[in-house]
Amino acid sequence: MTNQGEAGRIGAERAEHFPAESDISMSIIRRIKNTIRTVVGEERYAHWAVMKREFLNPKRRFSEASFLDLFDVETHKALAIAVHYVYSCEVDGDFAEFGTYLGRSAQTIAISMAAMEKVWGERGTRRTLNLFDSFEGLPEFVADADRTATQITSGTWYAGHMKGLSEGKLKRVCSDHLPASQVKTWAGWFADTAAAIPSDVRFAFIHFDGDLYQSTLDAFRPLFARGQISEGATILFDDWDCSRASPNYGERRAWRELVEEFSIQFSDWGSYAIGHRFIIHSYKRS
Repeated sequence: MTNQGEAGRIGAERAEHFPAESDISMSIIRRIKNTIRTVVGEERYAHWAVMKREFLNPKRRFSEASFLDLFDVETHKALAIAVHYVYSCEVDGDFAEFGTYLGRSAQTIAISMAAMEKVWGERGTRRTLNLFDSFEGLPEFVADADRTATQITSGTWYAGHMKGLSEGKLKRVCSDHLPASQVKTWAGWFADTAAAIPSDVRFAFIHFDGDLYQSTLDAFRPLFARGQISEGATILFDDWDCSRASPNYGERRAWRELVEEFSIQFSDWGSYAIGHRFIIHSYKRS
């Protein structure tokens, strides 16, 4: 538990780690922080500022669990800020997550969407959160770029691994934050579910946590081919640096091939934890 002295220092440091950029009101910053608190837990969040200070001080040490907490908070912060970007910069379209696992990132997105819709009022168009997962864990590895990837040859990832919440449980936990009518689940492999999305649906935000090279192509090829990713949309890749950050594997390789195939013009929005994010400007449709 955090003692009172630490709590005081935490309060002073939170402003440093959540700077009030000129284009973000203090009320939005508070909502972003509250989103992270809700998902990762108050105690873990309270330790975060202390851990950041310790991380920058080579004379201090902290536990393996603290490193994992720091990673967790950075990931949820990136998601919350990306949701804020979509609403505040008026990017058209709905939200999507490919690969839902335990539902924690989905809850961050749902909470952030609800908060932004309250802030924006009538301007906050009611958008749908689309959640894609097989609900059976990882698929069989069919592409050479997956079969020879580091996490697969080591046995860390295997077919059926990372089977998380059931479809029903996922929808329930997200519907605690958004109206159930704004939460849609898609059960099945990405190659099938992405192809089944109605042609008039557009996406402003995609969080991709599908891990594999082939899964990345399966999800994004139909969306780019049919022009379903909006101008200004943000894409966040959760496992960008897997396989030792090699450009020959996983999401990195798939993204490179998608950029070439669809002549994607984008801005690089930078890294977070082991993920990476982009903003899409234009691309060639099939």
